[in-house]
Amino acid sequence: MSSSRYLIIAILFAWAMTISPALGHALSHSDARPWAVSPKHQTRQHTSPPAREASPKNNAIPIKTAGLFALGLLLLIIFRNKKHKTLHLGFVCLVGIAAANCTTTANLTNLTDTVSDTITSQIETMQAAFSRYTGVTTFYDANYFYVESNGLPEHNIMVGITTWNDQLPAPQHYIQENAWPIPLNTEYASTPMAIDSNNFRRGAIGIAVNGIPIFNPYNASGLISYDIGELDEFGGHTGRGDDYHYHISPRHLDNPSTPTILAYALDGYPIYGEIEPDGATMTARDSYAGHEYQGSYHYHYGQSDAAPYLVAFRGNVAVEGSAPETQVTPQPRSQSPRGEHPYSINATNLLITGSTKHQDGHGYTINYRDNNQSASVTYTWTDADVFTYTFHDVDPVRTVTQTFTRILR
Repeated sequence: MSSSRYLIIAILFAWAMTISPALGHALSHSDARPWAVSPKHQTRQHTSPPAREASPKNNAIPIKTAGLFALGLLLLIIFRNKKHKTLHLGFVCLVGIAAANCTTTANLTNLTDTVSDTITSQIETMQAAFSRYTGVTTFYDANYFYVESNGLPEHNIMVGITTWNDQLPAPQHYIQENAWPIPLNTEYASTPMAIDSNNFRRGAIGIAVNGIPIFNPYNASGLISYDIGELDEFGGHTGRGDDYHYHISPRHLDNPSTPTILAYALDGYPIYGEIEPDGATMTARDSYAGHEYQGSYHYHYGQSDAAPYLVAFRGNVAVEGSAPETQVTPQPRSQSPRGEHPYSINATNLLITGSTKHQDGHGYTINYRDNNQSASVTYTWTDADVFTYTFHDVDPVRTVTQTFTRILR
């Protein structure tokens, strides 16, 4: 075989081997972020995302070594060849290969750095939003930002309710594998799904920054909870899992003088109050109750308590169930300590007038009016999930005590 043919083969081999590390670098970063960690080693709140990876992964080293060997072979052929044309051709090809390799690697590295910077900034914003509330912790992996809480707010609960389903707020285990997941890799839905009486009547549509889930304004029966007296003065009540949640916008979390994230929708986009992220007055919203602003999308909750608050999910969400009993997935599960059939209070002309959280934080006393007579229920729980309920009824007059041990599913 002539030296020219050897030269051509060496050039092609050198090009393939030297370009491979750059491609390997891109592929190794295509499905995971540099700070991705296994579930057993996830980072908790109040820590910054780790610094970006500075170099390609180690599996590129053998390929790069082969590339250097090929370049050496190319140099040997060039300088042992006495024909000036071949020498000139080989030298030009060598310079071209080196330039192409450097340029491609630089471009791929810049692309990875851009993605990393975007997600890193997003995580820092989310950490800052949720860190304002005690009892809320966060962690993240390559795909989701997770929010942990016990599902009980710092504010008063249940006061003002006139339509009661006999459920009582209990602490939930929204932790670890049962934490609230917020997508990090958001993207617009080709067909946004409406949040109304025909969809999402099960489960949450968002998570407030105080760790309380937000549900569709329409309850499981297709009625607007706010309109029928089901909600307390903060827009919340308790579901069949003894889980406290909001059915209207949590405007009590807003600070009207500073940009405030009130919640995150489960499609991954933040929900602001009435001020834009840069402090400007809220501009016109689109048909989904949000808009693009300074290069990113977010929703706004306005001043009204009238439904709807979010018109549709602008981003992609996975859905399970059949309409109208659909819900976003994944999301954590709640579990009542008392099973599916709680004690029936059977009050008439009901009004919940007060709630007192016990000093040790392990119970409540709920006071209510039953046909204009005072009644109450006091309940406590232990760290071992043993719940004791004492009902003081007025019609008929009686005291009933029940104890349950919650076995987590």
